[in-house]
Amino acid sequence: MIKRPEEEVASILSKRRRFIIASHVYPDGDSIGSLLALGLALRRLSKEVTLVCPDEIPETYTFLPHVEEVIRPLDLGRPLDPQKDTIIVVDS
Repeated sequence: MIKRPEEEVASILSKRRRFIIASHVYPDGDSIGSLLALGLALRRLSKEVTLVCPDEIPETYTFLPHVEEVIRPLDLGRPLDPQKDTIIVVDS
């Protein structure tokens, strides 16, 4: 049986434990909002989440909850493990 796209995504999100959520370069409100919202939703499901943005968060958006947790890619501090890490790029 072929799964619908949303079922496939739900399956991946439920089975995987460790996520890196990334925004695009020169982040705007949509990108940052998507990054934070998906990260918070996955944390509520007891997932390990790292929030990543390649550029500085614009001052306009620094009031958003948990924005201080967003790091730069070079600050990950560990190599990516394709067996454990699931990477999601939002608003791209």
